[in-house]
Amino acid sequence: MMAKITDYMKIEMDIPVLYFTNCRFCWKPYEHAKWKLEGYLNKKISWNPEKSFHSRIRVYWTETGSEEIIFQGSLMKIRIAVEGETRRFFLEAVSASWELDREAKSRSFQDTAKTYGEIVRESVRKEGGEVIRNRETDPVMKAPVIRYEETTWQFAGRLGRMLGLYVIADVKTGKPNLWFGMRKGEKVKPVPEDESIIRIIPNGKERGTYYQGAGRTYYQIGDQMDYMGRKVKVLEVEGYYEKEEMIFSYVLADQEGCQPDMEREYLPAGLGLWGKITGVKGETVKLALDIDRGEETGDYYYPWYPETGNVLYAMPETGARALLAFWGANAQDGAVIHCMGLEGGEPKEYQDRAFDIRNENRMVLSRDRVMLEKARGHKLELEDTSISVKTGKDMKIMAEGKIRMKAKRILMKTPEEMNFYQNM
Repeated sequence: MMAKITDYMKIEMDIPVLYFTNCRFCWKPYEHAKWKLEGYLNKKISWNPEKSFHSRIRVYWTETGSEEIIFQGSLMKIRIAVEGETRRFFLEAVSASWELDREAKSRSFQDTAKTYGEIVRESVRKEGGEVIRNRETDPVMKAPVIRYEETTWQFAGRLGRMLGLYVIADVKTGKPNLWFGMRKGEKVKPVPEDESIIRIIPNGKERGTYYQGAGRTYYQIGDQMDYMGRKVKVLEVEGYYEKEEMIFSYVLADQEGCQPDMEREYLPAGLGLWGKITGVKGETVKLALDIDRGEETGDYYYPWYPETGNVLYAMPETGARALLAFWGANAQDGAVIHCMGLEGGEPKEYQDRAFDIRNENRMVLSRDRVMLEKARGHKLELEDTSISVKTGKDMKIMAEGKIRMKAKRILMKTPEEMNFYQNM
């Protein structure tokens, strides 16, 4: 059903509107665009509110003589209030970008030849959307990127803030599309300058010069104009219903400095991820992480920094389980710090260590014993309750001074003979 909002704006949705009393529109970077609508229902037309939940809504702008879709989204909130013989509605519609904000997921991107925009596009495409990016401002990753318990919308927003790039929801197509970087708009006529606000912020995340102006013509984020002698871009759009017409309020920013400040600390430092080692090169290792279901997502090698430091350590083998830790925020500065194999499906205790050398010599360092073993049957074993020495050949105890044995009970056993003698 089509309903008129103003002379130049109408709305299409499956709700029987009698007339509108209030309309508000908000479209800002890093946020889903929203329409809030209030009015009265036409009681003569039957309507089931439950069937309208998540239904499509389209807003048309007709000032130019043709119908241009300026918003297409879904109804997310519906409230009906009965006032006497009338029924009043309160609606909230959200841009299709909300479809990217439904399920938190984890995965890694370890192909460092890709750009940040390409990995955002890969994530968005899996949920039926598309990404428009500015190749000039889209840097190469250079290091792996981790998405950890984030929706696609949150992931794109975090990377955008980290890089100083705007993430903007698409409002026209009705699909979960977004801009990764400022939208390239059109050159438009300036809004009136008779009522404007100028904000100058010298420091902080939002530093820059901003102008706030209003008019009756609809513009989009990224559109360009000359305003008060400056070349500016539309950064934010808000619309409100007043005296049966829509007034649009715009935040305008200087084109030269129209980018957000970088925010680097978003994912906290100390994130740890388990995986399986798939390659060893020098003192670096490659991992297939559990969050990727054991599949490789690139060819990146992490440094191996075991708990023992640079003394007495060995490189892990391909197929071993390993822990990847990140010292920096936003999953930066990663290194593999721990490795353990599997026996019988159960992981080994990390405090139990064993070193096997190819010539069959062995050393065991565990919580309850220390053992040194040489090939061909020589063994020294120290446990909590005993010390034992075993050999398959001769054993000599020699000293220039005294040799003393003291115990409650001393046993000596030999299958053949035992000789004690004193050398005079």
